[in-house]
Amino acid sequence: MCSLMRCPEASHVKEVAPGVMWLRMPLPFALDHINLWLLRDEIDGLKGWTVVDCGISNESIRQCARWSAGACA
Repeated sequence: MCSLMRCPEASHVKEVAPGVMWLRMPLPFALDHINLWLLRDEIDGLKGWTVVDCGISNESIRQCARWSAGACA
């Protein structure tokens, strides 16, 4: 339930604070999604993202994690 702010659609990213993104990933059972958090990061001058992931591994999750448009059905 998203009472404080509008939830992102499955496999879409929503910025919740500068450098903090919220991503909902679909799951194929009664618990139908998980939340992932993307944190803007920089290590040794290399900018990137740290992904906080509480998901399981299956093909639909792996496809979504590839970040290609339309990868999640």
